[in-house]
Amino acid sequence: MVPLSDLPASRSQRFAKPRMTHWAARPGYMVSRTPERIDFNYGHALLLEGPPSERGVDYWIGRWLLEQQSTECDRAFLLWEEAGAPTHEFAWLEQLSEGSQLYVNHCLGLDGSLELPSALPPSGVEIRSFDGDEDWRQGVELTANVNDDGGFFATERAYWLYEGYRELVEEGSGEWLGAFADGKLVGALGLIRGENEARFQDVLTEPKHRRMGICSALLRRAIENYRQACGDHSVYILAKAGADSERLYTRFGFTLRTTFFELAVPVAR
Repeated sequence: MVPLSDLPASRSQRFAKPRMTHWAARPGYMVSRTPERIDFNYGHALLLEGPPSERGVDYWIGRWLLEQQSTECDRAFLLWEEAGAPTHEFAWLEQLSEGSQLYVNHCLGLDGSLELPSALPPSGVEIRSFDGDEDWRQGVELTANVNDDGGFFATERAYWLYEGYRELVEEGSGEWLGAFADGKLVGALGLIRGENEARFQDVLTEPKHRRMGICSALLRRAIENYRQACGDHSVYILAKAGADSERLYTRFGFTLRTTFFELAVPVAR
């Protein structure tokens, strides 16, 4: 199997998430824990060196229950990464409990030597770094509305996550950019830096402002700033396989590196 340290999505999991989530190595997998939020399903996961079918999903659910017995999570998250775009079917999915879901994401990369496409924001839209409480508040609300259709729990969870992102940015480990129209945030993204690479987080555009070039302009500005500060290193992004966002990133110049799987299985506590 390819070591987790050689796979871009698995490797960047450890530096691109807020530091409230901690990682620990085990034989054959890594475990993440988020003590501050024992109900945060994604923050309590197992990152496997290969597909769970090799030992069986039941085995890995058992490992998850042992590792995460002090949580209040109602789903076990099993994560793994494979080179390229696997075409095989997972026959074992049909055997899983009702409510189980498999999310398939593509990890896309952009080499540091690649020339960036021209990408200017539309007239009346200003792109700049987040600066102060109001910008971060708007970032939280955009994330909650776009990702989770609003609601108290979506907003409360986003506030908590963004506290961690803001901490990373303010200590110099990344940048959060926004696209503002008349002072309102209509698009945003974060680029979190590792040692010799960086990874995008929460690339979002308000629905009414899509297909206007805002996302491409944000990507270009973020990569330009990163190259000026850190050099011509690769940057990565995760996109839902087959989604419009993946097609946008591919047109920008990103290419497929790996497929990152996220299996969520309901568990009885």
